[in-house]
Amino acid sequence: MAHKYVEVKEALLREIRAGKLNGELPSEDALAQRFSVSRMTARRALEELAAEGWLERGRGRRSRLVELRFGQGFSAFALSTVLQRAWGPDPPRAS
Repeated sequence: MAHKYVEVKEALLREIRAGKLNGELPSEDALAQRFSVSRMTARRALEELAAEGWLERGRGRRSRLVELRFGQGFSAFALSTVLQRAWGPDPPRAS
């Protein structure tokens, strides 16, 4: 049996991928009530999604979805970072 925060995280991720959630996500309290879990469980689910690059979180404000997703777990920033590390300071040029 998965931890409750994992169940909440996976449910939110399904909604994100289906386009049902965009912009700001509900508050920790609203998510806790919706999924019948504690606020700490809702917080942990949001923290996990933020650690995977799906959300931006800040003190005193709601979580927001990161824009421009490329597949599983890659944001545009992460993709550019990976390419910079692979190519070094001189990226290949188109001929």
